[in-house]
Amino acid sequence: ATNFTRPWDVFGNSHYPVISGFFSEHNDDKEDRNWMFAFSKVEDFKVSDLLHTSKQTSGDETFSLTCPENHVIKGVRSEWDGDREDRRWEIYCAKVSGVHPYISPARSGWTAYQNSYDGKLSYNPSKEEFIVGISSRHDNRAEDRQFRFMTQKFCKDKSSEVAALQKEVLELDRKIMQVGSQVTSCATDFSLPVDLIRKLEMSYGDGPSGVNATISSRCHLMHAGDPGRTEGFVLSASQAANLVRTEIYHATEAEDYRAKPFLSTSDAVQDGMRVGYFAMVDNGAAIWGIQCQVGSVVAVHSNAGSPYCLHVNAKEGDVVITTHLPASASCELGSAVGGWYNLGAIPVKYGYFGGPSAFTGFELVCRVVPGLSRLCEERENFCEAG
Repeated sequence: ATNFTRPWDVFGNSHYPVISGFFSEHNDDKEDRNWMFAFSKVEDFKVSDLLHTSKQTSGDETFSLTCPENHVIKGVRSEWDGDREDRRWEIYCAKVSGVHPYISPARSGWTAYQNSYDGKLSYNPSKEEFIVGISSRHDNRAEDRQFRFMTQKFCKDKSSEVAALQKEVLELDRKIMQVGSQVTSCATDFSLPVDLIRKLEMSYGDGPSGVNATISSRCHLMHAGDPGRTEGFVLSASQAANLVRTEIYHATEAEDYRAKPFLSTSDAVQDGMRVGYFAMVDNGAAIWGIQCQVGSVVAVHSNAGSPYCLHVNAKEGDVVITTHLPASASCELGSAVGGWYNLGAIPVKYGYFGGPSAFTGFELVCRVVPGLSRLCEERENFCEAG
């Protein structure tokens, strides 16, 4: 506690750097107050040791002392003025580091006066509030003062934590891409479009030129991200040569879900699935509907998760086969499936998300493929009666 009618200085230290509470009692004989102060730790911020000193007040005057922006009260100094039976005041302010530069709330404004004349004062705000100002008025008849205070909350600058989290997210994305490229693989006989073959990357080993030649490529239908030198994406020179020989046949995108027969009214892919576009049925065992672009037919591959479209230079002029039985139709010799609609054969028609104007059952689209025959078909080793 301070002494009556004596000058005093109080400061926070390195462990408890800021003043967090003011307590005092008035003595009528001395016409002065003795004071006690609470000091607090600061966990999320750093309080500077450098001090900003306010101006000194005069006896009997009303005053308001406040700290600069991003400063808090770290100490108080007071001197006794015997002629006026009053004290002169100064505050010491220290800068707070680690404060968010844009989000810290505005100051609270002045509290109500926290004591009556000749009465006790006890002011101890919540731990989130820093005291940044003191204001007082004097009464000559009581020869005492009333005090009020100003506080402010600070928001922690977490930009470093955000940057660290963003780095972690990027690292997780990289790992996910890496795992995605390692657990899936382009088969060496999976056909690729011409423009992608032209972008194949060639590298050679230390031996004679061409001996250890390998080629790598990305299989966009099978993974997300760059597979790098993952084994499943690396072809030998002979495998690459075989791939190039069949480059006329390559994977393509399916027809737009807004085109026939789906006729989706929405641009969203998920709404296209509502009208059957690549919609899974029978617990994912089959696709309700698929339609390939002109020149392409439906193909399957052991490393592809679902049927896809393969460009084979199929002739224009689709042959549409309709049946009343679900998934019961086949194309003529020399033709391949270009798509199908309504695999379950339950008649459907236009609704909120699109669809054909009239009730439509199962449809199978067939397209003539040049050179398609059974000459190279493997047959079982037995004779047929004729």
